[in-house]
Amino acid sequence: WQKLAPLALIFFCATFNHTLLVNLKDAIMVTSGGAETLPFLASCVVLPASLGFFVLYGRILDLHLPRSSSFALTVAPLLAVYAGFAAFLYPAADILHPHGFVAKFAPLLPIGLHGLLKVVENWTFSLFFCVAELWGAVVISVLFWTLANEVCTVKEAKTIYPLMGIAANVALVAAGNFMKANSELSCLRVLVATVMALTAVIFGAEVFVERRIAVDSHIDPAAGIKKKKAKLSDAVAVLRSSPMIFALSLMVISYGVGHRLFEFAWKGQLRMLYPSAMAYQGVLADVSIATGYVTIALMVSGRFIFQYLGWATAAFITPTVLMLFGGAFFLFTLSGNPATAKWAVLAGAVTQVFARSSKFSLFDPAKEMAYIQMSRAEKRQGKAAVDLI
Repeated sequence: WQKLAPLALIFFCATFNHTLLVNLKDAIMVTSGGAETLPFLASCVVLPASLGFFVLYGRILDLHLPRSSSFALTVAPLLAVYAGFAAFLYPAADILHPHGFVAKFAPLLPIGLHGLLKVVENWTFSLFFCVAELWGAVVISVLFWTLANEVCTVKEAKTIYPLMGIAANVALVAAGNFMKANSELSCLRVLVATVMALTAVIFGAEVFVERRIAVDSHIDPAAGIKKKKAKLSDAVAVLRSSPMIFALSLMVISYGVGHRLFEFAWKGQLRMLYPSAMAYQGVLADVSIATGYVTIALMVSGRFIFQYLGWATAAFITPTVLMLFGGAFFLFTLSGNPATAKWAVLAGAVTQVFARSSKFSLFDPAKEMAYIQMSRAEKRQGKAAVDLI
């Protein structure tokens, strides 16, 4: 319990924040610029920003600061953007956005690039989208899971990971209901203030782990690690140096690309039925609530899946679910019949719920268990290279 309680609290708060930020960024960006902006945001904005944060995180590790100080330095830029967007950029968006930019340049470019023009025209929304997207990669994938992997042994992880995951999925349900209660975008400042407050709770739990748990762990937190300056070439070298890290990177990239392609298509269909930001955000909140309930059920059974069916079965379930349910969504979409639009959106919602719930409950814990037996240097360098890429 001494390990489970603070880790579960961190996971709860980080997931609550992630749910708020993801639903906010989608509701704002998709309803203003359309789903056609999403591929350009992912490839031209989020990807470079992720690589930049990988470099920043590596430089912070080079400072050999206490874990809590490294956490604060890493998260501070994200919080600054969230606060600035809610307080200044969003209220002044009509003044700051170059209206007419798309109309001026659209005739000069192929129609497939019009989404990129909308990304530029709605630049404040694009900035928030990008930094909100980084929360999951930076805070959950790297900072939280690195902490959990260094504190827990392999034996403890088989019990603790599924249980603390339940707390994260209670957060999905709670965040979904919280967003429905604050569905007006005028409540943006309330939502961002909530993110800031829960981040402070995460920091407090991080300090507790650093002072009370890490010293008794099987990992010596004071053991220094000499690192080279973080470079993008180092990330590639890490992937090439370890077959296990390379295989994990293929798992993560394959799921990420497949799920992204599905999300682009589903969110485009969703906008057709729910064009207003408030209605769109309400649907995403319902999906988050359903995802939380389903994931909790899978988390409870996840312990038995890992113990009796094995690691490979647990890791294989998520891509199978995405393939089967996603296939049903695309069949409805490609039929071209307007009468099936609602069925396509419903099938997409079911795909989103089960693909994300199986990822949270089985795929992610399976991936993280693979890191535990690595050295501390491999854990930190490998996770930063795999999860951010």
